Amino acid sequence: MTRASTKFFLPFVVLVIFITGVPAQAEGPIMGWPRSYDDVGNKVIVHQPQLDDWKDYKQLNGKGAVVVELKGEGKEYYGAVTFQAVTETDFDTRIVLLKNIKIIDLTFPNIEDQLADRCQRAVMNAIPTGDRSMTISLDRILAGLERTAQQVKAVAVNLDPPPIYYSDSPAVLVMFMGEPKFEAIPGNSALFYAVNTNWDIVLEVGTSNYYMLNSRTWLVTKDLVKGPWQAAGTLPESFRKLPDDDNWKAVKENIPGQKASMVPKVLVTTEPAELILTEGPPSYSPIASTSLLYVTDTESDIFLHSVSGQIYFLTAGRWFKTKKLSGPWTAASAELPEDFAKIPVDHIKATVLSSVPGTPEAEAAVLLASVPRKATVDRNNTTVEVVYEGDPEFVEISGTTSTVYYAVNSPFSVFRVDSQYYTVHNGIWFVSVNASGPWLVCTIVPQAIYSIPATHPKHNVTYVYIY
Repeated sequence: MTRASTKFFLPFVVLVIFITGVPAQAEGPIMGWPRSYDDVGNKVIVHQPQLDDWKDYKQLNGKGAVVVELKGEGKEYYGAVTFQAVTETDFDTRIVLLKNIKIIDLTFPNIEDQLADRCQRAVMNAIPTGDRSMTISLDRILAGLERTAQQVKAVAVNLDPPPIYYSDSPAVLVMFMGEPKFEAIPGNSALFYAVNTNWDIVLEVGTSNYYMLNSRTWLVTKDLVKGPWQAAGTLPESFRKLPDDDNWKAVKENIPGQKASMVPKVLVTTEPAELILTEGPPSYSPIASTSLLYVTDTESDIFLHSVSGQIYFLTAGRWFKTKKLSGPWTAASAELPEDFAKIPVDHIKATVLSSVPGTPEAEAAVLLASVPRKATVDRNNTTVEVVYEGDPEFVEISGTTSTVYYAVNSPFSVFRVDSQYYTVHNGIWFVSVNASGPWLVCTIVPQAIYSIPATHPKHNVTYVYIY
């Protein structure tokens, strides 16, 4: 089945939606983004476009994201549109005439052709009609181009593989943020708990037994890292004296817990890692019209390229390859076989197409990822509570335009610039005069924070703006 991608010409008024969102007869007030339109019950949402370039100040090129919700289906389908327009500029009045608008491409990836055609028709029908030419403000175009230059950044992505573990029998991966750290449980001198992992792990003082809650069963070991782990059996009496608060609610609900009928392999790591599980030896199934086979008895995206004999693994948008599942693994994102782009859009593994360079699905994914997610915040009733492991500890970030420090012992992204502290949570920036708060909604973020290098683990905050 072919991907739905239609190339055609539209009336000039199409660009009105992507650039100004006003009727062709007048500029009118600027609407906000995204913008919603209706086509006899079909809902069409147009997101703010990216203006790629203004070639010789005569041709304007850009792209945008559209979302269609078809009448009666209740599902959203995401698409990408590429357009261009011929321009004539009057610098005295700062007005630009747009004409000969062309829709270069309108694509709805990862859905069958018939459904994509319906989405395309909905977009076309929802777009207002009008004159074939229109004037818009020169300043609007320049602002759009400047915004694109700010948001499209060259990011140096680390393609080195993380530790990748493989098991053909039940296993769990326990990750610590650095070397394991334990603190005393308040009001219980017999027990310590692990503070830098999301697993419930408790150390019994005096016996050096480590207990871990796995689902509704308890496992125990003498060696936290090397194991072996076994079913815990009867828990120590001190477990019944855990604090009576929400932090320990889930643990207390599983005391004494269920008897473990099977003990999984426990893999412990002190750095981010991945775990591949198969139900016994891997089973492969071919993908039609390609030289690829995919592993059917796993939840991971694992493929065998029969021509090269390489095994490919997709995780967190990055590809890695190996000759055998036990490793070693190497980076593969930059050299994927062409067969990956030939995976049919209706195949069970078509979801990986958004991570295959050069495919319409990948281009659409990049476009949708760049669409700003905006929220209106009530400054008087919005705050955040930042926590640290011990006293706040800050380290300078190298390569910023002026000095920026970040907290190294907090799960939150916390920064210090001059005498102020800043944190971002759920897409909202907060500011405080103290590292521990109280925190107020921020209105201005220091530009130095936006200069955090792409190689730094906190670079992702540079994509959160205040509008």
